Amino acid sequence: MLFRNQKSEIRNLSYFLPVTSPGEGGISVIWLIGTDSYRTISHFFKSKHETSGNLKPNRLYFGYFYDDKTLVDEVIVNRIPAKESFSGLETMEINSHGGMMPTRKIIECLLRHGVKEINKMELISIAIKNKRLDSIQKEALESLLHSSTTFASRVFMDQFNGPLSKALKRCGIRTLNKLLDSAKIGFALNYPKRILIIGRPNTGKSTLFNTLAGEERVIVHHLPGTTRDIIEETIAIKEIPFILVDTAGWRQFDELKHRQSLVEKIGIKKMKAEIKKADTIICLLDGSKEFTALDKEFINQLKPYRVIWVISKCDLPKKLNDSLLPTTTVSISALKQKGIGKLREIILLNAGVKDMVYEPGNPIIFTHRQYQLAKKINTVSGRSRHN
Repeated sequence: MLFRNQKSEIRNLSYFLPVTSPGEGGISVIWLIGTDSYRTISHFFKSKHETSGNLKPNRLYFGYFYDDKTLVDEVIVNRIPAKESFSGLETMEINSHGGMMPTRKIIECLLRHGVKEINKMELISIAIKNKRLDSIQKEALESLLHSSTTFASRVFMDQFNGPLSKALKRCGIRTLNKLLDSAKIGFALNYPKRILIIGRPNTGKSTLFNTLAGEERVIVHHLPGTTRDIIEETIAIKEIPFILVDTAGWRQFDELKHRQSLVEKIGIKKMKAEIKKADTIICLLDGSKEFTALDKEFINQLKPYRVIWVISKCDLPKKLNDSLLPTTTVSISALKQKGIGKLREIILLNAGVKDMVYEPGNPIIFTHRQYQLAKKINTVSGRSRHN
């Protein structure tokens, strides 16, 4: 309830949500949400053309946002009735000038007068409670908020609009099998796979990391052992997100033969933990140097894992005998940008999405809950066919 008390203060139980991200832009959008949202906007907004003060639903009103008698900004206000709003609650949409200052001033004004901020996940929960969203739409919005590529955003927005919900309701065996297969790309977008770069010091790990990340993210130096900690970066290969991880060199694996500083020991301990967490390991071997006993020992330790064997520094005379490696290799020079395209293709192949094609509007499974649900429906449908 919005009212003025004897001290001319405002108490307000409606909420606001900044819809657009903070920063420079042509327009900034703020939602006032709740049964008191109309009364709230009536206190701050004065229409330039509407003299009665009665704002009708689904019409745009140009006017001015005031803090008492102080002009804050020119705005356009739209009244969205509860039955048509995202949350199922009446919403007043405030469109102000883009940029940090106008938005911040409006938000400060709302806060000062008792309007509380609500976050996007809380609003999604309200929408579900008011039966405006089903569980798949909720998951699509959650994934959309955390998507890291334009392609991922498109897929999650597609699923928000209903194709997966409709496909699960049809429950045909062929449809369900196709849906289960679609999880390869859905999971790749929603749960980015971890790619771990490992190798001896000075094999070019940090240079490769920077090349794949597309920026100078870690220090590159000719002295061995520059990287001591685990460094992560989200990258995209053909709009498929991955988490790229750089590590300390593996010289410290033979702990009995090498003196180590405490920092080095911690770095190696973290690297060993990362090996177990990685979906794919890129193991760099310096092509300009011969194999050592330590190389062979480390290769044996990596046999249980999914490894892409990469021969680095292919621009230098080759001394490494790659026939000793368990599988075929890819040769690169991160410094000269050679072989990087082929490496990216192999990464996609390892992730199972190299030849995946997505048609807009097609249903895609993108959470583990959806996958288990589809499997359950598939099992029940299969039993029904044979009974």
